[in-house]
Amino acid sequence: MIYLNNASTSYPKPIEVVNSINEYLSLPPVNFGRSGVIMGEKNIVNDLRQKVSKFFHADDSYYVVFNSGSTESLNLAVNGLDLTGTEVIITSTEHNSLIRPLKNLENKGKISIITVSCDATGFVLPENIEKSVNSRTSLICVNHCSNVTGTVQDVAKISEIARKKGVKLLVDGSQASGNMIIDFRKFMPDIYVFTAHKSLYGLQGSGGLLFKKELNLSPFKLGGTGAMSHLLTQPDEFPYKYESGTMNIPALVALSTGLDWINKVGLENIIAHKKNLTQTFINELEHLQNIKFYYNSESSSGTIVSFTIDNIPNDDVNYILQNSFDIAIRSGLHCAPIIHQHLKTYPSGTLRISPSFFSTEDEIYTTSKAIISIIEGYNG
Repeated sequence: MIYLNNASTSYPKPIEVVNSINEYLSLPPVNFGRSGVIMGEKNIVNDLRQKVSKFFHADDSYYVVFNSGSTESLNLAVNGLDLTGTEVIITSTEHNSLIRPLKNLENKGKISIITVSCDATGFVLPENIEKSVNSRTSLICVNHCSNVTGTVQDVAKISEIARKKGVKLLVDGSQASGNMIIDFRKFMPDIYVFTAHKSLYGLQGSGGLLFKKELNLSPFKLGGTGAMSHLLTQPDEFPYKYESGTMNIPALVALSTGLDWINKVGLENIIAHKKNLTQTFINELEHLQNIKFYYNSESSSGTIVSFTIDNIPNDDVNYILQNSFDIAIRSGLHCAPIIHQHLKTYPSGTLRISPSFFSTEDEIYTTSKAIISIIEGYNG
């Protein structure tokens, strides 16, 4: 199979990640506060917190919390902040993982949502966000990198606006993490959300968030913590406050090894390879009059390309690629419905390719030829 759906879940995983999981599963189980978290000479969870902080260039003013991924992290952020009676600004590029928790609060009459529009490739002008801030604004939410177009927002400028206006900044880094260099020293999010199973080469159902210690988010879930078990209420101490239940240690092992692998290969090298593949894909098809790309090389991460083909349904192209050519891409709204209204691709969405570091130029050429043959077949 040619797999070009890494914006959904990365495949294959580095062999080092696979081996680390196998090694962990061959040992007696360990879990924080219950039977220890020592694997060899390493404290898995605490070491990983430090590793994640370093990866994002975050200082010690941030907590690192692990959970099932971006959806849980965004729910923790939205429900953990006291937003009642305020307005929340989002962009039209947001994923349903953020939109739906906020809409739930809005439908209950607790908040109002202001949506700032993007352009035809998904870029949001920071000044339009600034114009939307008013005395009732409590939070600005920004999708760092669009999972539809790959467009990267100017979070440094947006961070300046948030600080100047005295509002909090929540950044969804699901697609950005592992696809671009993220440096908290250049912008200061109050909350930054990441997932492990995409470009950090970890497992599905894992990830977390970094947030300013001063926020003191209310926990989203309560339960056993493996420590202070005499208390009948949730402990207030970190990390117990936010990590109830048995931790997914195999997934944390995978994330840790994935970060090690990225550091060994070099994030710059990974980014450059993906950008080369996406540009090659565009170069191979842009001469066709009936194909449209939703891509801006100046604002894109270069890791995602969305496109449509005139008069051919997206789902048909996706189905034929999968079943006739054994090529996996993705079609549809990609769980981000609002942006498609600005791309004028609603409700059918787009076709999307997202290569991995393990993808090759030959696979891109093969995919391009397959798409050309599908177009010729429809026109013939």
